[in-house]
Amino acid sequence: MTKEIAKLIVIAQASSDVGKGINDLYRLLDEKLKRKAKCGYPVKDLAIYELLCIISGHPQKDVHFYVCRDADKIALYVVYFDFMLGCDKVQVSFHSFDKRIERFIARGVKSCTKWRSDIESRSMAYALAVRNGFLSRP
Repeated sequence: MTKEIAKLIVIAQASSDVGKGINDLYRLLDEKLKRKAKCGYPVKDLAIYELLCIISGHPQKDVHFYVCRDADKIALYVVYFDFMLGCDKVQVSFHSFDKRIERFIARGVKSCTKWRSDIESRSMAYALAVRNGFLSRP
C-alpha cells in the first residue's frame, strides 16, 4: 500500500468520525491531516473518490475495493476497502452520498463485500496512521 492510499483512508475515517462528532482519531492526527479532516463528510466523500480513482487507475496488489448500492438505504453507496496490514487482511468500509462514485458500482474485487464484523474501520485507520507516521508528536 502506498503512503498516499494510507493517508486517504485515514482522512476518510477521521472526517467521517468528525461528521458524527467523534474526535478520537482526529485529535491524534498531525496538524496537516487535521486541517484536511476537520470539514467532516464532504472531505470523507472526496477522499473515498480519490481512493477509488487511484486504485482503479493503478491496481494495487495489496489494496482492493468494491462499491455497491446501500441496501439499507443509510446512504447511496457502501464502499469497501480490503488491504494487508502486516500479515493480516483487514477492511474499512464507508457509506457515501457522492454520486461520482456511481461509475465504480460493481467494479473492484467482489470478495470485499463480505463484512468483517471482527474489524472496526476506526481501529484499522488508527493502525494505518501509526504505521505511516500520521499522528502528532507529543
